[in-house]
Amino acid sequence: MAVGESTEQVLDNVKSMITRAQIKRFILLYSHENDPVIELLQAEPVAFVTIGKPADGQRWLYVDNDNVEAGADGVDYLMKRLHVDNPVFAESTNNWPYEIDRKAGYLREMKLAHKTPVIFPVPDDDEAVVNRFIEENPQMDGVVAIDDFTGLKVYHRFKLLHPDREIEVVGITTLCRTN
Repeated sequence: MAVGESTEQVLDNVKSMITRAQIKRFILLYSHENDPVIELLQAEPVAFVTIGKPADGQRWLYVDNDNVEAGADGVDYLMKRLHVDNPVFAESTNNWPYEIDRKAGYLREMKLAHKTPVIFPVPDDDEAVVNRFIEENPQMDGVVAIDDFTGLKVYHRFKLLHPDREIEVVGITTLCRTN
């Protein structure tokens, strides 16, 4: 496992794994454009696979679930099972490939339901922006979030601002199972 607090630290760790530990196979938990770690792996005599499809224009082995359907299922669950009328889509500000697909599923289902979509890029550490979004969207009664962490962040801020109101949240988590 190669971790670090910066891209440079992760890159140094991966270089060390290749040269010192002679690691020849890697599993990446992400992919994005112009990533120096991926560029390093492509230049070395190693194999790698990513969890989640590569960004547009990138080509390598990957394992993925259907994130378009995951986003659509989140909307469907909120509207049909929990009777939510106005779900918003909460995404990060990173524009990861899986987020783009999950948003496409959300947008498709909102169009089919003749609803106006509302997309909210949730900042990492700016509670004021989250609070303002919640206050500016009083119709919001549900959230389809790109992941559990983002969903909990919006839910927490919502309940602090409106402790007597209910809101339903679906956070999409990718689960992997091995046999």
